[in-house]
Amino acid sequence: MPAKGYRKPLRYRHPGEHWRELIAETGRANVVIALDLDITQKHLSQVLVGNAMPSVHLVIAFAELMRVPIEPLWLLQCEYVLQEALRQRRADEHRRRADAP
Repeated sequence: MPAKGYRKPLRYRHPGEHWRELIAETGRANVVIALDLDITQKHLSQVLVGNAMPSVHLVIAFAELMRVPIEPLWLLQCEYVLQEALRQRRADEHRRRADAP
């Protein structure tokens, strides 16, 4: 049973989607953000499109750079990772049942 006040999101979003929104609000170029985070523009791009997961250290640096609280960004990422793992587990179980004689 969900905790009181808990509302399941309609869809769990990759952290990069949240990051894109925050960057768009600042109007800063991705190359500047990447330089400020001391990462390559390619790595930032991979995070923003959902092909890479940022480390906890990168999440902290990004939150500080964007001047937003760290914890909500980290919790969004944790929820996404958990939901992806559960989705994969359900798919694996479904596949095993389908393959069973």
